[in-house]
Amino acid sequence: MISPHSNTSSYDLETEKINQAVSKIFKDSERIKKHKPNLFFIGKYYPKGDGNYGEMDEFSRMILAIKKDEEMLDQQSGEYYYYMNAVNYFNSLLGNILLNNEEFVICVMPSSAKGTSASGIRTIAESLCRPPIIDGTRCVCRNETIPKKHLGGERNLEKEIASLIVQNENIIEDKIVLLLDDVTTTGTTFEAGIHKLKTAGAFEVIAMALGKTTY
Repeated sequence: MISPHSNTSSYDLETEKINQAVSKIFKDSERIKKHKPNLFFIGKYYPKGDGNYGEMDEFSRMILAIKKDEEMLDQQSGEYYYYMNAVNYFNSLLGNILLNNEEFVICVMPSSAKGTSASGIRTIAESLCRPPIIDGTRCVCRNETIPKKHLGGERNLEKEIASLIVQNENIIEDKIVLLLDDVTTTGTTFEAGIHKLKTAGAFEVIAMALGKTTY
């Protein structure tokens, strides 16, 4: 991958690794928005119920739809139809953003529930994992249930890290990893996921959310 040089700072080496990873994952990084050097998002997410924005925009409605618990939806209901419509929309969108001829691992941030429960973002990610892209969608999981952030759960990096474990570490060892989630707000959850994956041996981790919460 990259050979360290004594006259190169650790910051420069990390920047080089991030740039290398970005070039292996995205067809054109200009098509997405950067929140931090290793954290990207596709569009702005305006939470439902915030009176400053009135009617929720279509992109935000799509994100809200995939945040539903797939296993709890009646497949004959209109709610399930909108859920699958959103899944297909983001699957197509990500298919146009991500390279499909380079090897990298796709991982998913788990929900707040213990384990690796079903979620819209996991369903989307699994459909994108066709060779040479490696399926790591169940590598990151919760070892305990934590309060949901949008319901007042604490955004504490140390507690977030402590609630996560990486299983099947051989899948991500020395690999470039794309870590997906539906929404990012402060980036704390992603920071925890990146830390756990790099500690477990990932070469570099790039995080991308579908939407960034905007108030």
